[in-house]
Amino acid sequence: MQPFHHSRAGKLHFFCPLCKYHQSTNSIDKVKLKHHFQLALLTLAVTGVTWPIFGEKGFFLYFFFWLGFEFAYRLRKRQALICESCGFDPFLYKQDVQKARAALKKHWENRIETENLFAGKKLKNYQTSGVKIQRKGITGTPEMVHGIPAGDGTTNGATAPKAAADAPSLDF
Repeated sequence: MQPFHHSRAGKLHFFCPLCKYHQSTNSIDKVKLKHHFQLALLTLAVTGVTWPIFGEKGFFLYFFFWLGFEFAYRLRKRQALICESCGFDPFLYKQDVQKARAALKKHWENRIETENLFAGKKLKNYQTSGVKIQRKGITGTPEMVHGIPAGDGTTNGATAPKAAADAPSLDF
């Protein structure tokens, strides 16, 4: 029994293990006999059209079509399981935890920059470099408050860490 997901009405329902976001996907569980039958029909059609060129060697196209189907199926399944909310990738996490952490950090930095998340707010354990802040038509960096340079380098008047070792980092 797997506690994190269940199937109902042809959909796979599950929760993200990182942010608990509910997701569902129509992805198939495995390649079934129906799919092999479709691949065989495709092979027969292509072999029939290319018979003067390949002859009976065209029947080996079945394996190439099967390879392509499996590749596309696995890509779709992997993409369907990536969390829409936080960007968590379970396949990458299973392969290498450090790569998954780096991908999550990149995902959040990209969202913060493109969607202008947390603009003007000081986050407790996170610092971004070069995030644009827009307020009433004025654009600036975190060192600028309403177009005026801040004295200490932050947007809310707090003192910034002096050394890079003192700076908080984004650790998952």
